[in-house]
Amino acid sequence: TPVPYEILACDPPRLLTVAALEGFAQWRIGLMLAEAADGTSVELRQEDVNRDEVAMIGPGWEWYLDRLLASTVGDEPPSLGDFETTYMAMSADYEALTR
Repeated sequence: TPVPYEILACDPPRLLTVAALEGFAQWRIGLMLAEAADGTSVELRQEDVNRDEVAMIGPGWEWYLDRLLASTVGDEPPSLGDFETTYMAMSADYEALTR
């Protein structure tokens, strides 16, 4: 089921900040675009992250971004099984960032 989002800030074509309205209600996600020498740079930011959730959220971002990259180059995206075995193995590294 899709999660509804509220638009918190929008400054086309440079900025979009949204908040999840259910499920992940504490999540605020920002997308910033900027001109770069070779095209456009994209910065994704998750704001107000609970330190206790970093070990789960970090690997999730890695997995979603790898899926996005795979879709843009025509590769097979990582599966949910890959998330559970490969990406969640990174959780200790992310947890160490909170110390």
